[in-house]
Amino acid sequence: MSHRLVESSSDIVVEANAPDLGQALVEVARAFTEVTLAQGTALDRRAEAIDVESRGDLPLLAVRFVNQLVYLLNTRGFLPRGGEVRVSHERGLWRATGELRGDTLDPKRHSVGSEVKAATLHEAVCQEDAQGARVRLLLDL
Repeated sequence: MSHRLVESSSDIVVEANAPDLGQALVEVARAFTEVTLAQGTALDRRAEAIDVESRGDLPLLAVRFVNQLVYLLNTRGFLPRGGEVRVSHERGLWRATGELRGDTLDPKRHSVGSEVKAATLHEAVCQEDAQGARVRLLLDL
């Protein structure tokens, strides 16, 4: 599993690769925290449930996943570090559910780097095949 960040002036691209889509989304969550923190490390101190869905569109599911991370950071100070996410597809509905583990943003231990405002569908990729899963998203900073 891995992720890579590609910076531009006001955006950053996250590319995550993993054996399956759930693990790829967990890599996206780790990248989200990496972008958010300039200094400090998110520890494994608490958990947050995740449950997002998209009708018929897998890239939209990944965008909604990141936008849920933005919500969790802004409302609960949650910085994901890892966890388990399962992606399912039934009757045209994609769903990502699970639990993310992480930390609470603490000014004494963390220095904020870039603020992720949202993920966009622009050039979004979210796919899974026999070789594994790949997610590529543009994050607005």
